Amino acid sequence: MLAPPLFAVAIVLFAGLRTDYSHLTDAVSELGARGASNALAWNLIGFIAVGLLIAAFSWGLFEVTGSWAALVFVGLSGLGFAGTGVFPADMADLAAPSSRMHILMSLICFGAFVLGAFILCWRFFKLPDWHGVAIGSGLFGLLALLTMPVREMDIPPGLAQRVSFGIYLAWIWLLAVALWRRKPGPGEPHPRIEARGPAGYTSRP
Repeated sequence: MLAPPLFAVAIVLFAGLRTDYSHLTDAVSELGARGASNALAWNLIGFIAVGLLIAAFSWGLFEVTGSWAALVFVGLSGLGFAGTGVFPADMADLAAPSSRMHILMSLICFGAFVLGAFILCWRFFKLPDWHGVAIGSGLFGLLALLTMPVREMDIPPGLAQRVSFGIYLAWIWLLAVALWRRKPGPGEPHPRIEARGPAGYTSRP
């Protein structure tokens, strides 16, 4: 549950350290872009630390739910998020190798999020008491798709990007709260997703 609030605090703090930065017009990547003040600190805290926390969280989600989809898609989205800090953008040359890798990591993060949101919606319906989480996950995935055209509208680009960040981190927060509330105590069985075939064989997704 640390990743979303850490990102929120970090972006407010690091943006506040720059008098030339605007949340309405400037991309989040500009805080860690090559040549930007405090770029290394932002990339370590705002991108890498947050992304690794999300990736680590995916293991806890897998441990409780038994869903490989949770491990793969939540984990991959976190690693993509962290990757944007490993490969800072060069705002003066978006065709530079580092900029291309930065964009690729962003696409990996977003793609894993959207696919994961819909797949976990389906998977979590198989878990007792997780139906509300399943619906919420699907709604966040749908919201992410519906708001994609926002960047092409007459809306400040920084604001449009923060809408995308907010939806993604709200999805992570939803899953984290669900995990915290439903994590079994000592000796209690895990509510793992199971599917039994005709012969009684049990498998996990």
